[in-house]
Amino acid sequence: MTAVEKPDANESAESSAAPPRAAVYAVAALAIFIGGSTPTATKFAVLEIDPVLVGVLRTALGAVIALPMVLLLRIPPPRGRRRIGWLALSASCGFILFPVIFGIGQSLTSTAHSALIFAVVPIFVGVFASLLERRRLAFHWWVGGFVALIGECLLFAFRDGLDTDGATLAGDAIVLAAVIVLGSGFVAGARLTQEGYGPWGTTFWGLVAGGIVIIPFVPLAAAGTGWQEAGAAAWGGLAYLVLMSAGLGYVCLYWAFGKGGIAKTGMLYFVAPLITLALAVVMLDETLTAPLLVAAGFILGGVYISQRT
Repeated sequence: MTAVEKPDANESAESSAAPPRAAVYAVAALAIFIGGSTPTATKFAVLEIDPVLVGVLRTALGAVIALPMVLLLRIPPPRGRRRIGWLALSASCGFILFPVIFGIGQSLTSTAHSALIFAVVPIFVGVFASLLERRRLAFHWWVGGFVALIGECLLFAFRDGLDTDGATLAGDAIVLAAVIVLGSGFVAGARLTQEGYGPWGTTFWGLVAGGIVIIPFVPLAAAGTGWQEAGAAAWGGLAYLVLMSAGLGYVCLYWAFGKGGIAKTGMLYFVAPLITLALAVVMLDETLTAPLLVAAGFILGGVYISQRT
């Protein structure tokens, strides 16, 4: 068997089709909205449920849903050592390590801080992808990234307009570690889809693989946590993480990565913290100040520059 397995006829037809750029951006926008709302959903969940248990249940319940889906839809697992390796890395980072690490970090910091830290996802995705593909990133990518980072720095500088009670340095550091892990998982899953394996299989089989590892730890994570006393908001947040963040969000993102390129499409993730901050205003009664709007302008401008061809 060769190192890179040839896709079958259906996969070749799917991967050779070139969708309009607007379609790629639309699907990426849905994925980014889900990603931007993930910190808020996680915050609701960890306020009443142990953060480790939230991370474990996110993947365990996702796997319970994903397994019958791959069977009903007859989605075969990836074949070949290379594809299996990408799936293993994607599952380990995205569905095992990230949910647990991020759940712990989110319990120790504020939603606003998580939004700001999540803003570096495109940088890690772009750098990891360029190292993996052994190619240089385009000059306009770096310019756009620099402009967007100016906006992120402004968000840090003017974060007094947001409620940052409960934010700790340890929590911020743990969230940053989770973001680095997430970026690695994004690149691994995207490479798998670029090699002809579909985004549904990448997501669902990744959840199944992650569930095989995580499900045995559910009783241990749940022991003595008082999860039975959690209210509707916490369970609603967890349900969103399972169905949207760990399910539909990954499918959309991997499809967009496969069709639009990892580094270039990944730059759109700079918009995610703006979504998080907007949800913080609407759902957590935080204040959106004029400086924050200026920062948003830099971020969106940087995204626009990075997408120039």
